[in-house]
Amino acid sequence: MRCDVRLVRALWLISVPPSLGVTVFGYLSLWLLLPSEPLARA
Repeated sequence: MRCDVRLVRALWLISVPPSLGVTVFGYLSLWLLLPSEPLARA
């Protein structure tokens, strides 16, 4: 499943103020844990 990076970033920017910064930690953890390149299909 692919989604537009701009959409994810826009949603993240909108969600930061109401969550009092909790989404910053979520974004950083996902950035560290998820691979930057999609996995090759067998």
